[in-house]
Amino acid sequence: SINYRANDEIGELVTSTEKLNRAIEDTIYQADAVANGDFSKEIILLSKNDKLGLAITDMTKRLIEISTLAEKLSVGNYDTRIIARSSDDKLGMALIDMIKYLEAVTKVAESIAEGKIDVEYKAVGSDDRLGISMLKMISYLRGILAQADFITKDDFSHRIDIKSKHDELGIALG
Repeated sequence: SINYRANDEIGELVTSTEKLNRAIEDTIYQADAVANGDFSKEIILLSKNDKLGLAITDMTKRLIEISTLAEKLSVGNYDTRIIARSSDDKLGMALIDMIKYLEAVTKVAESIAEGKIDVEYKAVGSDDRLGISMLKMISYLRGILAQADFITKDDFSHRIDIKSKHDELGIALG
């Protein structure tokens, strides 16, 4: 802080510089809060042309929108939408893809829950733990169904592979 308090051009320059410094400090405070996941700090715009303040405000609004969506997804609510702002919106695009993926897995799980196990499903890649588990479950249920079909025909020559000591269905049919 400069200690100069005259009513001249230099005094006006000092006052303007101090105002600008406070505004920059407020903007830094807002940016730090956003970087740490706190979207509650509101930036006070210097004017309607405060491009930095407006950009941080828009960024904060977008992050609030995305965090609200993430909260819904975390409790299994996939009935929500997000719109990518552009082809460069990597976070928006990733969330759109994640929602599509979760909806596809949910659709297969719902079909299985209704007793339909002749569903088609493909894992999206070697890192797709949920998808790979879904494929294993489908394969297992198909094996159990085949075993049950053999039993209904009094054919006890086929055995099911028991997956673990916790495989109650496999043990019962095996």
